[in-house]
Amino acid sequence: MIEEQQDYQRASSAYLVWPLALAALLREPPAASRWTRIHTRQALAFGLAASVGFIVVLALPMIVVIADYGISTGATVGIYTAGLLLDAIVFIVLTVFAFSYAARAARGELFTIPLVSAIAD
Repeated sequence: MIEEQQDYQRASSAYLVWPLALAALLREPPAASRWTRIHTRQALAFGLAASVGFIVVLALPMIVVIADYGISTGATVGIYTAGLLLDAIVFIVLTVFAFSYAARAARGELFTIPLVSAIAD
């Protein structure tokens, strides 16, 4: 029972800090439960997808400004302001999802994450 709670806590932490999922995957014992393997892979895939997606969102204003070479200074400031707002929204949404998945894993639930679970399998 205590070992099961530790598995739940490790899985919960992996959703919040995806490098922990990578470390768990690399040192996963052959006798690890199916639940543990699923959550380790799913947390890693979620973390990587969220990180890559957030980096793309961070780069969007720069991409727009570079693509439109003749853009005015006022428009550039407007694009970066909108970009900062979008960055904050995406960060909050990803954080809410991560904490939600962590809470569910801490309760011992087995769940799927749209798009991410398919990648993890």
